[in-house]
Amino acid sequence: TVHLDSDPPGATVEFAGQKLKSPTPLSLPQVKAGRHALKVSREGHHSYLAEVEVPSHGEVHLPRVVLSPLPAPPPPNPAPEPTRDPPKPTAGRPAPADGGEPEGQ
Repeated sequence: TVHLDSDPPGATVEFAGQKLKSPTPLSLPQVKAGRHALKVSREGHHSYLAEVEVPSHGEVHLPRVVLSPLPAPPPPNPAPEPTRDPPKPTAGRPAPADGGEPEGQ
């Protein structure tokens, strides 16, 4: 029997090509003696990949798998400042084409 724990607990485990139903900590299912692939993962953390040597008999307590947190995502971009439209001409006075005062004023 092979025992596995993780920090943080509650990680998903894939062992010998099968996704296990129980999260960590757990005992790995019985498989043939030999080397088997192990993947331990949890949302927000880097996955841990290794090969585990399963003995033909006896128990093995694997070292605790420590999952490193992923870097925090960058903060969202601040909302752009609203653009300001140029002032609108007042009623009764046409806007000059050149931006100056209306002729005759």
